[in-house]
Amino acid sequence: NLASKRGWIYSAEDKMRSAIIHDLMCYFTVDVAAILTQHGYPCDFLDREIANLSSFVDEGIVSVYNRVVQFHSRLRMLVRLVAALFDVYSQSSQSENRYSKVA
Repeated sequence: NLASKRGWIYSAEDKMRSAIIHDLMCYFTVDVAAILTQHGYPCDFLDREIANLSSFVDEGIVSVYNRVVQFHSRLRMLVRLVAALFDVYSQSSQSENRYSKVA
């Protein structure tokens, strides 16, 4: 096989989720609705993932307002756990082979 024929083809949803994870991990804030709109998704497309942030909200690690997620903890490594909720592949059974796991 030629190297140019191997690789990963990213779906539109992969690119959208990547943008959310990027902003959250790099800037510690992400406007989920704005990114969804930019990628052609309805602003409520990831409401389940946002709802799953409730334990982080309860602990004061993140806040959510109008689908804007802000990370507040001084323990910056926890941002990976928050970002993982938006990563559809981290929830799959193959997540055992992922390299960037925190827990």
